[in-house]
This record gives sequence, C-alpha cells and structure tokens, in this order.
Amino acid sequence: MEAEQKQYMLEDEVVGLRPVRYEDCAQTVAWRNTENVKKHYIYREDFTLEQQQQYFRDEIETKRTYLFVICDKADGREVGCTALNHQEEKKSIEFGLYIGAEGVLSRGLGRHATKLTTDFALNVLGFERVVSRIFTDNIASMRCVEGGGMYNTGEVIRNVVCTDGEVKDMYLYEKRKAE
Repeated sequence: MEAEQKQYMLEDEVVGLRPVRYEDCAQTVAWRNTENVKKHYIYREDFTLEQQQQYFRDEIETKRTYLFVICDKADGREVGCTALNHQEEKKSIEFGLYIGAEGVLSRGLGRHATKLTTDFALNVLGFERVVSRIFTDNIASMRCVEGGGMYNTGEVIRNVVCTDGEVKDMYLYEKRKAE
C-alpha cells in the first residue's frame, strides 16, 4: 500500500491524484465519451484515441494543461480526471472534472479532487484565481465544486451553444488565493 501512495502527486484521505500519462489516453477517452459525462460539456462529440493523443502532445506535454487521474484510495480504482487549462488572462486557470467510472458517483470523490486540484493551482502553480463554468442544470457538479471550496460568482453565461445544437446557460464558479 505504501508504494501505491507514492504514485500520487496530490492526495488526501479519500483520493489520490496522479499526472495523466500517454498510456492513459484510451481510458480518458472511454470516460469522457460516456453519456453522463458528455451531456455536461459544450463539446459533445465522441473523442477518438488519436484526438486524445494529439491533445496530450499539444497540451499536457507543453504544460498548457494539467490533467490528473483521480484514484479512489478505498480500493485504488481510477475513476476520472481533473484538468487545469490556462486562460488568456494569465492570472486565472480553468478547472474541470469528470468521473466516468461506474458506481462511484455521490461518494465525495469529486469534491476531494476539486479541492486538491484547485489548491494546487493557487498554491503551487501560483495562479490568483481558478474558474469553472457549469451548466445551470448540473446540480451534481455545483455541489462538487462548492464542496471543494469554489463559489458561484453570480455571473450567468447566457445562450451557450453546444456542439449538438442545444443552447443552455452556465454559472461561473471561482476560487481565489487566500488574502
């Protein structure tokens, strides 16, 4: 068990996060392509393995994006990912999360992964602000990021057009560096 714990870059008592590896691309595609995950994203088309591998080379290897695999420490199972994507505004980074494994929702894994990832962005990477855009009907994600220390700014992003043509509103959440 001790050897397993050392694989995590970030961890608490519930989850461990490790940087995604190139060989994880097939699994991240499988998670991202589940209907329960896709419906909460603007881009709703299926990802291909080739697209994910190119994304890894263009974004992960260049550190424009940080992608972590979420591991459930209760059983060591890998369940999803968190992401930090650089923004045009240099002092902010965007947070995202998806859990694609079956049977693990509503256990608080996302809340713990949110806190670890956003704290990393603020305290290690040095960003002043972490933001997340969440569809107004995605109650589970709102609870997840709120439990991880983010708050609803009150800003509503109206009429976001998804790739399948659906038009929805989004809330803007954020977490700032402690003053």
